[in-house]
Amino acid sequence: MSAEGLAPATWTASDVAARVRQFEQDGFVVARGMFSPSEMRDFIAECQSFEGRSNGREPNSKGSMQFYSQIFRKSELVRRFVCQRKLIDFIAPITGPDLWLRWDQAVAKGPDSGVFDWHTDAGYDLLPQPHFEVWIALSESRHNNGGLCVIPGSHKQRTRHRRVGTHVISVDAASHDVDGRKQFIEADAGDVILFSSLLLHKTYENTTTSSRWAYVAELLKLGDFDPTIAPPYFIAARNGQPACEFVDRLACARDPRQIALTLPLAIRHRVAGPLVRRLRAAFKSSTPTP
Repeated sequence: MSAEGLAPATWTASDVAARVRQFEQDGFVVARGMFSPSEMRDFIAECQSFEGRSNGREPNSKGSMQFYSQIFRKSELVRRFVCQRKLIDFIAPITGPDLWLRWDQAVAKGPDSGVFDWHTDAGYDLLPQPHFEVWIALSESRHNNGGLCVIPGSHKQRTRHRRVGTHVISVDAASHDVDGRKQFIEADAGDVILFSSLLLHKTYENTTTSSRWAYVAELLKLGDFDPTIAPPYFIAARNGQPACEFVDRLACARDPRQIALTLPLAIRHRVAGPLVRRLRAAFKSSTPTP
């Protein structure tokens, strides 16, 4: 049993237990109608407002699929929304009671934006610790407008990826399209999907005339460190209660186990990444203009 069709006020202990089991089995759970139209109105407007800000759009936006990232750092409204009690109550039995937000983005998938191929979010951030994606529909999300498609159970093993431009896709992407487990998740504004960073997902073409919007927040356990994120760090929950505060330090950053676990990522981020960018810039400047 999932949280589909259940309003937060009606959740029972057995509902919560079933939700935890489903996440363990499938790698995602859905809460229909978690937020009402009135609760979503200002949040939708705030997320969509980044479309008109010159410094909002990410460089790796793809055609008419636009990404507006780290908006929680720029908007108190977004921070308050993510830290709402009923959202924390929904996710904490699965994620644990202590969480920090490493990254977020509003995504607009416009008409004719093409396919965003099979991948996991861990394929992008390369974190060794699985973490959690809170996906909130800001508009109607359907098969024909590029809604979310997942492969239940794919979170149980890590997926290998290959880089294509500024994006990554699964090395076995073609086989996932014929995977019998493949499932489209339709959603309305205010529906929430919690899924694992290891879950394979994809969005197909938007063949309608309107953009499909969603908001995604990436949460880590407070004991898990990400060396690619600079302070201040945003604490979403402590002891299962909303925290909604920035801090300058995370205790996990000084944990020897976390340091050892994330050292390869830290080296890649601080040394390899800047070196590759400098080499690309040097090559570009030395290439004669035709």
